[in-house]
Amino acid sequence: MDDGFEGAETAGAGDDSTGGPVESSTGAPAGSSTGGVVVTAGDDGVVVGGVELSAVIGVFAELGARGSSSMEGLSAAETIRVLTGLRELSSAMAAVQARALVHLEAAAKDDALARGERGRAAVKTARSEASFALKASPAAAGQTMSSSRRRVASMPGTVAALSRGRASPAAAHRVGKVVASAGPALRSQVDEILTERLAELEGCGVEEWGSEAEKVLHALDPEGAAGRHLRAHQRRSVTMRRAEDGMCTLTARVSAMDAARIRKLLSLGAEKARAGGDRRGHQQIMADQFVDVMLDHGAREGPGTVVTTMEIGVIITDRSLLAPAHADAVVIEGVGSVPYEHVREQPGVEAGAAEPVHRSRGRAAGRGPVPLAGVPAGPVAVPAVVSPHLPGTVL
Repeated sequence: MDDGFEGAETAGAGDDSTGGPVESSTGAPAGSSTGGVVVTAGDDGVVVGGVELSAVIGVFAELGARGSSSMEGLSAAETIRVLTGLRELSSAMAAVQARALVHLEAAAKDDALARGERGRAAVKTARSEASFALKASPAAAGQTMSSSRRRVASMPGTVAALSRGRASPAAAHRVGKVVASAGPALRSQVDEILTERLAELEGCGVEEWGSEAEKVLHALDPEGAAGRHLRAHQRRSVTMRRAEDGMCTLTARVSAMDAARIRKLLSLGAEKARAGGDRRGHQQIMADQFVDVMLDHGAREGPGTVVTTMEIGVIITDRSLLAPAHADAVVIEGVGSVPYEHVREQPGVEAGAAEPVHRSRGRAAGRGPVPLAGVPAGPVAVPAVVSPHLPGTVL
């Protein structure tokens, strides 16, 4: 599921939170046209580049609803070509939708202001219009609108990659969320670097796109990482979504290190239970232990009880250790990139306190990570792992 439809974060974090027109990198208002394909929309329908949109929709709707004997007779290779074409069409439509949302936001806001509404009320009106057009909740529509605004205004390379099917709609949306706290100039720099690496990212998933965008953002603005982390930390939350057949998905938005500790603790407990003959699955035991702890089920730990200890893998570059003011992003095993300040502020973590011991882990000589001894932090030992990779390099 697209992460843009999770939670209730709505509009404009880190950029023009009023939802008004944003100046693009070319100096024109976001969503403005410089010519090109002609679009008309009237009571008789929508025409894009001389093509009646309703006719195209009718063909696909008929094919989807009733199927086709000719499509059923396609070979596997031909079916793959159909799927590829549909994916490219979907991406192109998502890029058009992003530009349309930006224009809708500006137009709806202008209309609301003309009626005498205040700024925030005008933004709410624009979001309601988008919610109606997309048939989505106002929160989800607000997130999509904000992400679209950032990309259209400051990230032309990402929008172009989306329009040509080289980035999925979900990946482009994730990048738009990652750069929410950055200014237009910094977003443009992130966009340029991601565009240069498009050949490497083209086949990547949503999380990989987001992780790479985070690394690039941190490399370009390491001094702002602590502030971005502090602002993100203020949005701690717990949400619950209904799942199928009487189940629910509980999501906690917490710091990356706390999340890694919780997951590791549950995983080690599941491994011990399995070793003791428990026939439940590993994930089932983790979920049950989580519920037991939160709802205080089972016996409490008493005197003489063995306390579970664990290690969380943390990758820190040598530049972060030698020059903390210009530190690179830290990579927590199983989580991804986090600001160096977040790891350094953990109690008991002193990255430079131990002598490094080199190991290659199968990598080329001179590029292997360098693990440092773990330092206890409460019941958790967090070993810092130094990597000589250049900033921005995909680990």
